[in-house]
Amino acid sequence: NFRSILRSLAQNGVRGIKLHPVFQQTFLDDIRYLRIISCACENDLIVLIHAGYDISHPDREYSSVSHIASMLDALNPPKLVLAHMGGWNCWKETQEQLVGRNVWLDTSFCLLPLRSAPNTPREHSESYRLCDEEFLRMVRKHGADRVLFGSDSPWGGQKETLAALEKTGLTHQELLKILGQNGAALLGI
Repeated sequence: NFRSILRSLAQNGVRGIKLHPVFQQTFLDDIRYLRIISCACENDLIVLIHAGYDISHPDREYSSVSHIASMLDALNPPKLVLAHMGGWNCWKETQEQLVGRNVWLDTSFCLLPLRSAPNTPREHSESYRLCDEEFLRMVRKHGADRVLFGSDSPWGGQKETLAALEKTGLTHQELLKILGQNGAALLGI
């Protein structure tokens, strides 16, 4: 009974939920997810979603940009956070279909090279990283006031992710927003 569970979470001070369509093997725009997300919104919960591909299931498109866009067209949830800058390893599509929409993006696991992916030669690990120029373009087009700091520990450490973020070319004000002001606004604190 997801409705009573979400209501209970909200009543007991839980601020949000995370959905991982790849691990849950359900397309994000599936009616079951739409009902859960809608109910979470009714209970003023933040919904964090794994966005894009997952290195453990590279052929699964449960949370692809097209499924995210379809869900947004159906619901437009006010407190939706898309992990991995809106779509891990499909940032071009993210820029075309999601950047500028009413969503929050987080920086988790997109600024560091991929060192632990199975069967990924070391020389290709950098290709899974969102380059600084593209990251900066996405932040500025979307708005730095709608981006949140995230590291996706243990896949990316906070210290390393922070260092990478500081090297992207963001202004001091943009960094302040991403590193805490935006999170405080989203949480209402």
